[in-house]
Amino acid sequence: MGCFKAIEGFGLQDEEGLSLIMDAIHKIQDDFEKVIVVSHLPSMRDQFPVHFNVEKGPSGSQVSVIEMG
Repeated sequence: MGCFKAIEGFGLQDEEGLSLIMDAIHKIQDDFEKVIVVSHLPSMRDQFPVHFNVEKGPSGSQVSVIEMG
């Protein structure tokens, strides 16, 4: 399949809920070419090897790609 996207909505979850979401994402990730998760929560972001960091500036937004190893 193509791409799976999960966009925010994680901030209302407690630690158990976040863990269940991450378990589900890890279980289905091989079914998709790409998995994209948009989150401001470090506990979610830090579980993925590639980050797209978007910073708003006076002349527009800057996007940087950060590979975590």
